[in-house]
Amino acid sequence: LGLSVASILGEWLFGGHKEALAVVFVLIVIDTFSGTLKAAKKHKLSSAEFFQFAVKIMVYFAMMLTSSLVDKSLPIALASPIIYTFLAVTEAISILENIGESGYPVPNSLINRLKVMSDKEDHKEDKVKVRNPRGK
Repeated sequence: LGLSVASILGEWLFGGHKEALAVVFVLIVIDTFSGTLKAAKKHKLSSAEFFQFAVKIMVYFAMMLTSSLVDKSLPIALASPIIYTFLAVTEAISILENIGESGYPVPNSLINRLKVMSDKEDHKEDKVKVRNPRGK
């Protein structure tokens, strides 16, 4: 019975955005693996990083839940697409930065364009050491 109630509630809250929810979930998983790769290469694996992961999941869920509830009060879905796009772009930036900081080549121009999309004013260009595939 509890599973049925959770299923009905989940469908009501996130039903129109199942694909976006799945995309964000997959990006979170990839970000977790790429972050673990980066930490392992730098010999900085810690339980604190995994605690931050748990907090991030709770914050993301709160953002998605809030946007879904806001959309329920509007004639058209407005908040959810914005939140899901923001979360997807944020995760994509993190994945690319993790890969770059692990020593693999990534296109800085793509990272910079994604940062513009996410409204991140504090670009980490100077902090991120990304290896250029041409060795420059």
